[in-house]
Amino acid sequence: MKAGTIAALCVLMMLSQVTLSAGKPHYPSNPGITADAYFIAGQGVARFNRTSGDLSWRVLAEEQLFEPVVTGDRVVVAGSNGVFSIDATSGEIHWRRDLDAPAFSPVVHGDLVFVAAQDGSLRALSKQDGEERWNRRLGTGWIYPPAVSGELLITGGQDAEVWALEPATGRPRWHRKLEQEMVYRPVALDGGRVLVTTFSGDVMALDSLSGDQRWRTRFPSPSLTASVSGGRVVLPGMDGMLRVLDQTSGKLLWQRSMNGPLAGPVSERNGLLLALTREGAYFVMKADSGEIVVHRRLAGDPVAGAFVNGESAVIFLTRGKISGPVPVLVGVKDSNR
Repeated sequence: MKAGTIAALCVLMMLSQVTLSAGKPHYPSNPGITADAYFIAGQGVARFNRTSGDLSWRVLAEEQLFEPVVTGDRVVVAGSNGVFSIDATSGEIHWRRDLDAPAFSPVVHGDLVFVAAQDGSLRALSKQDGEERWNRRLGTGWIYPPAVSGELLITGGQDAEVWALEPATGRPRWHRKLEQEMVYRPVALDGGRVLVTTFSGDVMALDSLSGDQRWRTRFPSPSLTASVSGGRVVLPGMDGMLRVLDQTSGKLLWQRSMNGPLAGPVSERNGLLLALTREGAYFVMKADSGEIVVHRRLAGDPVAGAFVNGESAVIFLTRGKISGPVPVLVGVKDSNR
């Protein structure tokens, strides 16, 4: 074997060790929930005590921010004026990275923060201090937050292309043309696949290593950000339909009209789904059938929600002139249809 080939293989092995040792990726979630706190972003980012529901701190109130990423002792957020790393306990801003264009929610993997921006660039920043490790321009339109799948970053955006990049270097491995632009970020599936949704209504599972299509289905309306759990893909549609697919085959398992547009992604826990509507209601449903367990009106406008345990969920509501959303605990067991 030639010396140059051996050297190249050594580099690839080192890069593989870097990505394999990076651990589980941390994706954006609104709200972000830890053992003792809730974190909610929008106009700034706030921390609420999980036991009392009291506001612990609110920072960056002048910034329009996307969903936060809670990772260890840090909360990482991005928005119209850059990327911020915040101490999860005190609210102190550890570092700020100004960008040339508004940025979407970051994804944190190992010691890197991956940030996609509206100028078509994907950057890797140091989680420790925000220093730029690499910057890759992938298109002329928006690029969305990546999924980490098959030891690659999978992303795409307005240019109707999907890209796979090496996390350590940003070097492209493959790219695939789509019929329409992506709705929002791809979502990692089991078995080294990634889910992509487009404005044509397409929902596709692609092989992360090759970009080959594993299954594809199309619905009358585009699907918003998917959630994946228990072998199922949960798709809130722009047409107010909630659809659940088999993750392996893409087969539609069930669908249900939510009587209006949904507010935010759907949360899943212990075989139950939590869905919020913009009309001010929440639904708890059985994930395997769509049967409604709880359906109640809310005293405010829902912003985001998630299960806390098997008995309750937290829903963030805006009410009148109150500054920012506030958490409310609701039941998920007793029926009130």
